[in-house]
Amino acid sequence: MNYSIKRFTSGVLTAGMILSAMPLVALASSHREAPLIAGDPKADATDLFAFRSPDATSTVTLIANYLPFEEPAGGPNFYSFDDNVLYEIKIDNNGDAQPDISYQFRFKSKTVNPKTFLYNTGPITSLTDTDFNIRQTYTVTKVQYENGNKDKTKNKNSRQTVIANRCSGPASEYWTKVNT
Repeated sequence: MNYSIKRFTSGVLTAGMILSAMPLVALASSHREAPLIAGDPKADATDLFAFRSPDATSTVTLIANYLPFEEPAGGPNFYSFDDNVLYEIKIDNNGDAQPDISYQFRFKSKTVNPKTFLYNTGPITSLTDTDFNIRQTYTVTKVQYENGNKDKTKNKNSRQTVIANRCSGPASEYWTKVNT
């Protein structure tokens, strides 16, 4: 091996050792292993899907996933959205890297029977079923931006909705109805 190749190889190895010893700058990411989100899995946005709606091709369907590795049959207490987290999807319609619209989701939990910690105390057959013990509602607010700033006058599209009970696998009422 000639001298210049040895010197080049030695330089690359030295640079690699120096760089590997340096502290790495960590920024937030939407994956479970990211340092800033690892301690707050309820706020972890794992995936965002956007596609042209098959039933209305002039619109876009947005689907966001939170709570990584959630197992549908992981009861008796299932993951819930955090009442203290603002879940938000920002949309840039013109490619300027600034939001033009955002949809903000806020959740509120209510325990019907505080004498038990269970999500449900029997099969849930409706949203008002007394066995549906830990309920969550949510509001969706559409926020429009103008020149990167929120236009608060258009921030009045909010309404409260109950979250349907979760399909918790073969033991759930929903699973039984769909698969029989």
